[in-house]
Amino acid sequence: MEEGGGPSRQQPFAVIDQVFRASPAEEAGLKNGDLLVSLGTVNAQNHNNFAAIVALVQENEGRVLRVEVQRPQEASAGGPSSAPRKETVVMSLIPHAWSGRGLLGCHLTAVSS
Repeated sequence: MEEGGGPSRQQPFAVIDQVFRASPAEEAGLKNGDLLVSLGTVNAQNHNNFAAIVALVQENEGRVLRVEVQRPQEASAGGPSSAPRKETVVMSLIPHAWSGRGLLGCHLTAVSS
């Protein structure tokens, strides 16, 4: 059974494949390649093809949202056969208008099963 508190043990549902400069996503510390585990209350079980993210962000413009990602760690040694290590990173993101499109400033792609 999972306990409340620290990072969850949920699976990522999206890859952040582009973070735009000077965007809310960059301000929060998101990076290309981060695997999105949760954004506020949205996770792998309820994201509804990302529609829940759109609704959550619009409803919470200017408010702090908790973001949990798995970030691949850079390996100093090891080849393609070694399993990539990931660290869990939790940060705060505030959706807001910026010079680009949307309120986040990043692009997501679904994680393939």
